[in-house]
Amino acid sequence: MTVVIEKYMSMYPFSVKEGVETAERMLSHRYPHEKSIITGELLALIFICGKPEFRLNELVFGPDKKMDHVNSWLLEKLTELKGLGCNDRLLASVYQNFWVRSEGKMFREVESLGKTRDLDVADWVRARTGFPGLFYTMCLAVMDIDEPEPILAATYEKMVVFIDDINDIASMVRDRRDGVLNSLELTESPHSRTLSAIADIFCVIQRFNPDVVEKIALFMMDYIYLHLDSPRYKDMGPSDRKICESWIALLEGYLASYKLTQKELA
Repeated sequence: MTVVIEKYMSMYPFSVKEGVETAERMLSHRYPHEKSIITGELLALIFICGKPEFRLNELVFGPDKKMDHVNSWLLEKLTELKGLGCNDRLLASVYQNFWVRSEGKMFREVESLGKTRDLDVADWVRARTGFPGLFYTMCLAVMDIDEPEPILAATYEKMVVFIDDINDIASMVRDRRDGVLNSLELTESPHSRTLSAIADIFCVIQRFNPDVVEKIALFMMDYIYLHLDSPRYKDMGPSDRKICESWIALLEGYLASYKLTQKELA
């Protein structure tokens, strides 16, 4: 990591900590630790570059050099992941979407709409912050899966709903307290939507081999556990926590049933 990037990241220690811990919780216990470390650094940069002041802060970066430093470091880390066997086409998608979706350029519009309690506005904000798809694509690139591109194509839409909804459910109490727009406050039967996404994803992944089924199911369970265990979501309501726990049990049941069926067919 360059000195400039290190200095910039030192300004946002919580974002760095969150990125590293997210990667550790989601990846390090199942995949090579080196992949997890690099992914955590990339997530930290994504979190930082999503901040409103990203384009405005010139204490460290000159106005013409900031993006160059970030771009060079981003390419360096993605190249390291490719060298560790991560899928290069998915990494290319991460690179493209980092700049299209996570640069922070939507924040003026988002801020101006922050006090509007409208479902269309909430969904507009969710669709343009871009983290879920970027996060899922990066994690899928890191997983040891042969030809992950068709898996991404088949699961992307529903997985983005799942990732967004779990985060919004876990954030509901905190967002309500802080006056932040949370789309689930305005969504009819939000838990039903999440449950439907889980069922649809598991149905789709059964088209692929058993290794894919297990890894995607475990990814989804780990993502829910991440929100149940993280201090960031300590304010999650008891009823929402129970619902999230029930979805882990559901995924465990789906996976156990699938493995039993595969064993019977063998």
